[in-house]
Amino acid sequence: MSTLIKSSVVKGEDLIVNLQNGNAYTYAGAADQKPHLDAAPSQGKYFNEHIRSQYPHSWTSPLPN
Repeated sequence: MSTLIKSSVVKGEDLIVNLQNGNAYTYAGAADQKPHLDAAPSQGKYFNEHIRSQYPHSWTSPLPN
């Protein structure tokens, strides 16, 4: 379990990430990162290093669990 990421899902070419703090963001073109994110020993570290600042993003409504 990640202390940063609650869940993530692919929607088309995009990756939607629900954070533990209740915010959710769509990362445009990052769908191919999902398997790497899921397999990372630390999802938060992988997210911060490979997704957060590497892909354009926008706020979105949180995903239902």
